[in-house]
Amino acid sequence: MDNSNELLNNIGENLRSFRISKGLERKEIADISGISVSQYGRIENGTTKASVLMLVKIAKALNAGIDELVFGERMKTDDDSIVLNDKELVQKMKELDELNDEDKEVAHQLLDLILTQKKLNELTNSFQKLSKK
Repeated sequence: MDNSNELLNNIGENLRSFRISKGLERKEIADISGISVSQYGRIENGTTKASVLMLVKIAKALNAGIDELVFGERMKTDDDSIVLNDKELVQKMKELDELNDEDKEVAHQLLDLILTQKKLNELTNSFQKLSKK
């Protein structure tokens, strides 16, 4: 199983755990989040990716953090809240959330590519620093 499928399954399992722990039905979470029950079900079953904005809506409905939905636990940070100050980025995220599923998938892949490249650059820099010692 590749990492993206594993991540989808983990998110789905975490969503299910949070929902059940709150004593809520799928329909209740879908209604609060403003998405269809079938879409929520596909996310919970790990058969479709949720956009960041959709995860935010679901997290709010479950009174949970996105980190809890993705990783199953609250990530430790100096600042417990995440604030996006880049208004252009927030607007672009809203626009991405309105795309059809096929275009969203392309956007997800592009973001994954950019973030993977960043991680690879960081690893390369770390290895280069280690090799100079």
